Order: sequence, then structure tokens, then C-alpha cells
Amino acid sequence: MLIPAILLLIPSIVAFTIPNSSQKHISLRSSSSSYHPSYDPSYDPSYDPRVNFNVGPVYTFPGSSSLKLNVYGLVYGTISIFLGIFWWLALKFLSCCYFLTNNKLDRNRKLPVLVSTFWGNLVMSLMRNNPTVHNRDLVMKTLKNRPCVFVANHSSWTDIMYVAAAISYKNYKTVAKKELLKVPILGTALRVSSNVILDRSNRRSQLEAYKLGLRWLERGVPLMTFAEGTRSRDGRFQNFKRGAFKMALVQSVPIVPMSICYSQVVNPLDFVFPIRPGKSFARVIFHQPIETDDLPTMLTPDEKEAHVMKLVQESINGGLPHIQKQK
Repeated sequence: MLIPAILLLIPSIVAFTIPNSSQKHISLRSSSSSYHPSYDPSYDPSYDPRVNFNVGPVYTFPGSSSLKLNVYGLVYGTISIFLGIFWWLALKFLSCCYFLTNNKLDRNRKLPVLVSTFWGNLVMSLMRNNPTVHNRDLVMKTLKNRPCVFVANHSSWTDIMYVAAAISYKNYKTVAKKELLKVPILGTALRVSSNVILDRSNRRSQLEAYKLGLRWLERGVPLMTFAEGTRSRDGRFQNFKRGAFKMALVQSVPIVPMSICYSQVVNPLDFVFPIRPGKSFARVIFHQPIETDDLPTMLTPDEKEAHVMKLVQESINGGLPHIQKQK
């Protein structure tokens, strides 16, 4: 079992020095004022993939959760769990390496992020669930390898894999809620990668997460956050929490808005795994980075934060399809 796990590490080690992935993406025409997806003629925000879709036979799990599973989800889950065993073994192997070297190996914990990204891309490729990524190269060129804070909307478990595919084989740390540590394998990945774990019920945990996020930005490692704080119940864009914006403003790093389109259609809230392939319609759209180091000096810190939050919300909402736009 250890050999396949080590084999799973090889593409990740190769990707350690590769900035781009093979993930399908579209670079939109550059614009100084907007990176709006209307430049891509294949993107129709009025399209609703739910129309005339038949989910097929559905099994409902007993208990209070009432989570569901269809045939596609069964296959998806089986493949995810099978490959997840090797993902877990690779993570444990890396964890042992960090222990034996007293954390001198891979100080920024990039390898576990690459392993996790490779696992997610492999599962999505096999199940034809890869999202089309818009504007990534243009945004990355604009950033010029500066640390940043990626901010995306959140309406599905699939968002985690879509974001990883979109950011591609780059090191970044996710601001994640403590409850995710209980998810098999994912919890291990969050720990080994040294992500920013947040317990919203504990003020001390919030402060420690805030300090860890600042340290990663200081070391040049980007952060990624779903700033709504939790998945949207109806798929529509919700209001933001403020923590990620404080970190970006304190470190004067750009914020990159990301619109994740149709993930709630691929994996609805009441299904344990995706119910259909998203390759033909799911999208992740990068928007123009919002600089935080050139805001008007007459604004107070709270006013700067509110101003930046508004810009990010407008960017994300502008890229979403009609069925996800904020009411």
C-alpha cells in the first residue's frame, strides 16, 4: 500500500516547480477596469442546468441528516474513497518526514497541498467533473508571485476541489472551520498542510487563526477563504464575514475575488456526493485583484474594510449566474 502512496507523491513533487497545471482554462481579454466573463461567448449566466435534469434513483440515509446518494454519487464516492486511501498514506508519509527532520523539510508545507490538489484533479478527471477556469493566467501575471488572499463564494462541498483545481499547483493555505477536521482524510490534509483552522465559538482560537494567517502572508504564502463563513442554503451569494479582509489590509496584500458557478447544481446541499458531472457547465472565474495598499488615506480602518468588502462582493456577484446572484 505504501508504494502507490509514494507514486501519488511523484506528480506532486514534479509540480513543486511547475507554476501551471493542465486544467482547462480560458484567458479573457485584459481590461484595466474589469475582468468580466461576458468576454467569453460560451458563458451564459442565464443558463440553468437544473432544467430537464433527472437525478435518477436516490437512496436516503437514515437519521437526522437525511443525506442522499444517487448512482453517479455512488461511483464518485467509491473512486474518491479508493484513491483517498493513497492520498491519506502519502500525507502520513509526509507527516513522518516532517517529524524526522524537525520540520526542516518543506517549511511552507507545499507538498501536502500539491498531493491534495493532484488527488482532487484525478478524481474530477475520472468523473468528468473538472470546472472550466477563467482568467487564471491573467490574474497570476498581475500578481507577479505576490502573496494574496483568494476569496470565493461557497455553496457546495465541491467548492473545495474546484478552488484547488483553479489555483492549480501553487502553495496556499485555506482558512477552514474546525468542524472540517472531523472529515476523514480531509482533516488529515488540513493538519499536515498547516492550514488556518478556526473555531468560531472560541475567541482565543479566532485570535490564533488570525495570527497564523498573518504569518503565512508574511512568508509569501497566499490564503484562501470562503468569506461567507458557511455554505449557502439556497446556492445564492451571501454576506461576508470580516476576518480575511482584516488580514489582507494589515499585510497590504491584494484580494482576488473568485466566482464559483453551478457547484450547488453538481453537489446539492442534501447529497453526500456530486449527483452529476459538471465538466460542461461548472466554472471558476478569477476577477481582477483588488489592491489594499493604495486606499484613500482619509478612510478609517473600518471604512477601508467596508470599502474593500463591497468591491469584492460586487466582483464575485457579477460573475455568478442568475440562479446564484445575491437577492
